[in-house]
Amino acid sequence: MEYVAIEKAEYEQLLNSVKKTVTDIRTIAEECSINSEWIENGELAEMLGLSKRQLQGYRERGVLGFSTIGRKIYYRRDEVERLIKNNTIKSK
Repeated sequence: MEYVAIEKAEYEQLLNSVKKTVTDIRTIAEECSINSEWIENGELAEMLGLSKRQLQGYRERGVLGFSTIGRKIYYRRDEVERLIKNNTIKSK
């Protein structure tokens, strides 16, 4: 077994760095859980293979609800899933 000796100050700096990294990861994980409820306009267009203009048409006709923050448009994931489910054509 090998041992590595480092000064106490370096050890504490390393420990603080690890703690900060863990905090950053937890923050990102929380943001991802929030983001999992909402899909940004461009992301949804790419996911569904639609243009942003087609999504705009869905919004204008009231087919798909949305929220805006500034100039960004977001859709609730559960509403998108409902739309897809309600428009599924069953095979024969």
